[in-house]
Amino acid sequence: MPTQESLIEVALQRFLPGATVLSTTPLGGGGIHEVRAVRLEDGRVIVAKIGGGAAVAMLETEALGLEALGATGAVRVPEVLGMDRADAGAVLLLEHLDGPVEPSSWRRLGEALADLHDQDAGECYGFDHDNFLGATSQVNGWHEDWIAFNDGYRLGPQLREARDAGRLDAAEARAVQGVLDRLDRLLPGRPHPSLLHGDLWSGNIVPAGAGALAVLDPACSVGDGWADIAMLRLFGGVPSSL
Repeated sequence: MPTQESLIEVALQRFLPGATVLSTTPLGGGGIHEVRAVRLEDGRVIVAKIGGGAAVAMLETEALGLEALGATGAVRVPEVLGMDRADAGAVLLLEHLDGPVEPSSWRRLGEALADLHDQDAGECYGFDHDNFLGATSQVNGWHEDWIAFNDGYRLGPQLREARDAGRLDAAEARAVQGVLDRLDRLLPGRPHPSLLHGDLWSGNIVPAGAGALAVLDPACSVGDGWADIAMLRLFGGVPSSL
């Protein structure tokens, strides 16, 4: 059975030929994948995310999401250096980001998100492939109505999964269903379609050097930009300067 170090070495030789590893160090935030900082002999540091089985698809869609966000030129994301797949597991190589956070960093991120959400992302809501919100499969069809999309592809599936797994009792499930039944009074039907990060909480925002902030681990789709902003209120939120 190949070791994680040997999987990283194979990926490096494919995408960064001639690179020599000096050391690898575990990084935080690897609840789903093994995540390591890889220090190279030439002084560079990159990030390697390693996974096997179902995690391979997660890494593949993570790479696609980062590339989609990066292509907008609006938000900073780590560059995807390569994605190597093998029977023993997959390795996603990413640019390593670090640096100071300045008082203006959060405001600059807010401006970048506004730029992202102002851009034209088509006429429909959804995405061209399925992906993952954390470890949860996220199905992405295309729909012309934002309310129907949320009912059919976002909130509705989450309710069914939580109910079927026993995480909600009957009264709780009815309460959530009541919200779904009132979506037409809570959401616009045709907001501007924006490319969304999709899992934009504080743990997926990191320093990127020169006082900038970058976003990681997307679960991209096209939808109302306010969905990203609402996500930022979860798990402690972010500074009000955003």
